[in-house]
Amino acid sequence: MTTDLTGLIPHGWTGGEAVTKWWRGKFIHLYRLRKNCAQCGREMTIDVTKAAIVGEAKNAGLHLVRCSDCRVKTPRDIMSRPSVRGDSPVSATDTSVLQNTDELEALRAQNEMFLRSIQALQAQNIELNKQLSALRSKYELQPAMAALSKLPPEPLTMAQSTALLAKAVQNKMPWEQK
Repeated sequence: MTTDLTGLIPHGWTGGEAVTKWWRGKFIHLYRLRKNCAQCGREMTIDVTKAAIVGEAKNAGLHLVRCSDCRVKTPRDIMSRPSVRGDSPVSATDTSVLQNTDELEALRAQNEMFLRSIQALQAQNIELNKQLSALRSKYELQPAMAALSKLPPEPLTMAQSTALLAKAVQNKMPWEQK
């Protein structure tokens, strides 16, 4: 097995030495990759298949940034991303977060305007659905089929069948009414 995987190794990872392991009753061929932990700087290693390195198989280990010790030390609740919930770890006195109050107020006003327009559109949608259901009940297929069943059984010419159908169907479609 070759160890030359320099062109295939994902960004940030180094190495690519061939490793053979016994797994689920058979030997599998893996490649050992190394990367420094972003938090403490220690080297972390993972063994992955060539399919995972190439991108044909999934391996979440290739997305790791921190070693297992750093992941255990740092609780999951403390995240680097902003929190959407109200129980944010940022205090109200933190001036770095609250320095753009004008921008925040403008965004809140814009969000409120969007919410009102969405509510108006939902009300309009409900009204249009009511109108649509009324039109569907008015122009159902059942009255037309009942009118067709009253036609004489003998063959008719095209003109005769058109005239009979025009008499039988009393409700005109909206585009036919003038």
